[in-house]
Amino acid sequence: MKDHWSKVAMKPIIGAVICGALTAFMLFLSVKAFMQYDEMEPMREAAVVVENAKVLPENEGKLVVVSGRVTVEDCEVSDKDFDVTVQAPHLARIVEMSQWRSSSSNRNMADLHIWSSQLQLRRQTIGGEQYTNPDRIPFDEAVFQADTPFMLGEFELAPKLLEKFLDLPGRRTRVKGLSQSGADKNGMVLDDANNWYFYKSNFGPVIGDAFGTSFFGIGDTRVFFQMVDPAKLGEITVMAKQENGILTQYHEGISYIERLYDGIMSKEEVLSEEKTTNTYGAVFAVCVTLLLAGFTALNVRKILKIKKEHELRVGGGY
Repeated sequence: MKDHWSKVAMKPIIGAVICGALTAFMLFLSVKAFMQYDEMEPMREAAVVVENAKVLPENEGKLVVVSGRVTVEDCEVSDKDFDVTVQAPHLARIVEMSQWRSSSSNRNMADLHIWSSQLQLRRQTIGGEQYTNPDRIPFDEAVFQADTPFMLGEFELAPKLLEKFLDLPGRRTRVKGLSQSGADKNGMVLDDANNWYFYKSNFGPVIGDAFGTSFFGIGDTRVFFQMVDPAKLGEITVMAKQENGILTQYHEGISYIERLYDGIMSKEEVLSEEKTTNTYGAVFAVCVTLLLAGFTALNVRKILKIKKEHELRVGGGY
């Protein structure tokens, strides 16, 4: 009887422990986020607005708000493995492989695969049958960055801010006009439309539109490139610390500030955006915490019910 009770109760016990731990963790993160926001609020209010994006000695070590157009000196980067060279400060090699994805239907083969730079689950269930994905992507992704700094007026963007900037919409553009030599070097072919892709098929020569959904093979690989066009860097607003002419992360205790926004914004708009973001984050954290608490309570209720039934069996209650 005891073994039976243990087996039956094991799942809800594990569920209660996991959900309880996650609830406590989310509650900790929520409280920490509130504390950090309250701790940093006076610093945000005291942030110095820098006119014309100039580096001034009196602002050294302070939290500043800087707006303007991002610039970078003329430079060139290359991916020598694929013979790709661009007049730009940043070049990224993107590698995608065609892989199976789970589906309850197997009627449209074009919907049963996905081009992804991440390995999907090895085993996929499609229409009740098991299919196997490759266990590796044959080419590695890579990023090529020039030593030339990205500047906001007289300020240089620190690496983390630069990452945020490069992730803004419209900052990366597809490299067009890839070379035949890059394809030959890697045993691949070029797409016949814009030379945007290098393509490698497991099924011999490519026929037709290999870059749409009509012709593909699981394990087929395509390589394309994105660059940062110096003419399309645009304008941004940054709230960060001024340190030796660099905009970088501002620390205060366990809290930090390092914000980057697309377009020109006033200090008031930045503070309003910060408050809105914090509010949405707090609401989401509270909702997740309550949901996990609900699952915890549900599992505890199941445990108590199973225990009561077990006691009745042992005591001969029914």
